[in-house]
Parts: sequence; structure tokens; C-alpha cells
Amino acid sequence: MGFNSNLILESPELETPELETFELEISESPKPPLTLETFKPPSTLDPATVLSDNIPTDYIPIATPNLCGNEAKYLMECVQTNFVSTVGPFVKKFEQELCAVTKANYAVPTCSGTSALHLSLKAVGVKENELVIIPSFTFIATANAIRYCGSDPWIFDISEKDWGLDPELLEKTLLEQTLLEQTVLKQPVLKQTVLKQTADKTLLDKPPLTESEFSQKTLIHIQSGKRVAAIILVCTLGIPPSINEILDVAKKFNIPVILDAAGAIGAKYHGKELGELDIPCTVLSFNGNKLITSGGGGCILFKDADLANRIRHLSTTARRATGYLHDEVGYNYRMTNIAAAVGCAQLENLELFLKQKKFIASKYNQLQTKFKSLNIFPNAKENTPNFWLSGFILPNPNLVNEFIEFMRSFGINAQKFWIPIHKQPPYVNSYCTKQDYVESIYKNIVILPCSSHLTEKQLDSIISVVTDGLIKLNVK
Repeated sequence: MGFNSNLILESPELETPELETFELEISESPKPPLTLETFKPPSTLDPATVLSDNIPTDYIPIATPNLCGNEAKYLMECVQTNFVSTVGPFVKKFEQELCAVTKANYAVPTCSGTSALHLSLKAVGVKENELVIIPSFTFIATANAIRYCGSDPWIFDISEKDWGLDPELLEKTLLEQTLLEQTVLKQPVLKQTVLKQTADKTLLDKPPLTESEFSQKTLIHIQSGKRVAAIILVCTLGIPPSINEILDVAKKFNIPVILDAAGAIGAKYHGKELGELDIPCTVLSFNGNKLITSGGGGCILFKDADLANRIRHLSTTARRATGYLHDEVGYNYRMTNIAAAVGCAQLENLELFLKQKKFIASKYNQLQTKFKSLNIFPNAKENTPNFWLSGFILPNPNLVNEFIEFMRSFGINAQKFWIPIHKQPPYVNSYCTKQDYVESIYKNIVILPCSSHLTEKQLDSIISVVTDGLIKLNVK
């Protein structure tokens, strides 16, 4: 007997192509259950010589998991030991291995990257009716997590250098549009008076504050009267932003910083691993399209033990050690042992995946030697991105749809990338700066297949089709 099933080939974080219908045959006799004895992993971990079963031979998607290691073995161990929920040895092991890989002091796994962002905002003290600064070019979860706290994003344009927050724009805007107050404004303030104070720089010309005095200051957004509660930096495409420069600005204005490194595990900034950076909370995601996956999940990296323990408590429904006493409103954001088991197996091959991602990006970047009007993704010399996603920037946004259609006609997916936050329906009325740079590039971006288990033969075929498509579109 047969039935039609829709096969969704991509992660929800990327645009999904038109669904294709496949005829699947179901045997009347069920297959015997999978065991460690019957499971046969690939004979080698070299993706250049092994065609993974995860990539259909007649269709090449953007980014799918590379399950080439001990995933099945560890999952079977979860089943055989009955540790399939949020308690089990793989959760602790995953924490420890994430700390080792990122050089963080502490790690708290969660059920998603979005939940990790939400908890991070709680960790740095974001409350209701406040503002959190974010770049416009990010996945919508960055903004949504702020709304979960009852606050709103303040949306900034990005830097051409790394597609992250622009530190110069940040400092200029904060100087012009904010005010340091001793306490949060509780009474209505005449906007004209505040603006005159700022214009006269009376606040800036006062003697420097002591560290104790400064720590009590609150940054107020003049137009709204809301506290500016945090800054979220984003590693776009796995590329670290200008972290040191942003931290300098944040320190001047007494604003805590969170690093949204959802797709950036394995990236380095000035030679440092993500967990080594002087940031209170760094967020990772293990969604299916990321460099490593746990089937779905996230993590927060910490330097401070008290903060890590506080957030671990919140993530486990704020439940006391025994009984059913919950001392505050918490969240059921725990990672399961099953998800952690997959994550542990993935981490064992992190270096292999990083190497393959870098190789794929380098092959695509070579197209620029033939097509001079193509632009490649940013790569500041002081940073080491993890090359999470690969592609290029077409010279004209009007070419993008036609190019994508051409690629898909050959069974190769290509996609547009994020729509900026200031254009998303829930956030069109949010405070934002001018968005000149992000507006100039986002419609031109094309993402190409970059699964870490692409074979060299597949990659050569993709590049051949890409070349034909660019020639057809008269890209010079």
C-alpha cells in the first residue's frame, strides 16, 4: 500500500522550498527494531569519500545534520537505560564537553536556543517595559526573547565589516538619544528639558563618577522614558561581531551584554574561544541546521558560578531540590538526555565539521575570481568564523529569485536569508536607527548548500550549476 507524504527538507530558520510529494511504500511486515548489532555506521568519517544517506542523491538541501558518529549508539544507550527525559548522564556530559570545547567555566543546556536567549535576558536583569538593543540582521528569535520578558527591541543597523552591531553607530546613538539617571524615571519628565540637558552636554561635563556611583546609574531612552536594559550581540552566519569595541561602549553606558552565538560554535574572536570572552551570557543553538545539532536544543555559557546556578534553577521550573516546592516563577527549559546524547556524539566530530565547512566556503568564495561583481560574506582578519552557512551576495536583488529557481531546477536548493527585524510584522513599530546598510544587502544574499557531509563530487556539481546560472543571468 502507498501514501503521499510531504518531505520538508530544511530547518524552519531558513526559507523552505516548495514541498515535494514522494510515493512511499510501507511494508506489511514491520522491520525488526534497531539494535547496536544491526546498526551500521558509515565506514569512514571523511565526507569527501562517503556519500551520506542524509543527502538524497536527487536533491541537495542547504544544511542537514551530519550523523556520522556515535549518535545511534548513544541514543540506544538512553533507551536501554530508560534515561530518555531531562535526567540522565548525557546531560551532565554534554555540559562538561561544551565547557571544554568553548573554554567556558559553566554551561547550562536548554531545550532550544530561543529559551537560552530568554533565560539570558532574565540573567542580566531585563524586566517588563524596557528596551534591549539588537542588530536588525538576526533571526527573529533574538527579538522574540525580548518580548517574552515584556520588553521591546531597539533595532540598530549593522556594520559592513562583520554584519554585527556597528560600535560607532551604537556610541553615537546612545550619546544622542539616552540619559544616565540615578534611578529609573518614575515621574513624567518634560522631553524638552531632557533634550536641552543632552544638547548642552551638562551631564557629560560633570566630574567622572566613582565606580560605586556609576554602578547605580540607569540608562534611559529619552523619547520613551524606558530603561535600556541590555545589548544582544549576534554572530551572523557564525561570524563574531566587533565584540571588544561593543564592550567598551557598553561599559561607558553601564549596559550588560549578551552574545547570541546561536550558529557560531567553534568560532573564535581574537584567538579566543567563545566561552573565554568577558561576557556574562553566551548563547548557543543546536537546531538541525547548525554546525552541530542535538535534534533541537541550546545552551548558555557562563563565567560566573552564581549566575549559572541561578539560571539553572530558573530553567528547571524553579523547583527546590526535593518535593514540589517552587520558590518563584520558573521555566521548563531543560534539555533531555536524548538530545544531550546526540549533542555529545556531534561534539566528538566538531573539528571535522569545522574543517569541512571552511573548505566548502573557500570553494564558493573562489567564484569571485571569475565573477568580479559577486561579493563574499565578511571575514575580518582578527576573527575565525565557523562558516556555518555559505553563499554570496549578488550585485542586483532582482537576480535572486531567478537564480534560486535555476538552481532548484537542477535539484539543488538555494535560498534567501533573514528578513531584517525592523521589517518583521511584530516589530515594525519598534524604535530603530536608520537601516541603510542592512537594506542595501539583505535582498541580494543567496545561501548555498553547505552540509558538512557534502561530497567533493557534489560540491563540484553545485559549483558547475552555480557558474552556469551566473552566466545565464549575465553576472560579470
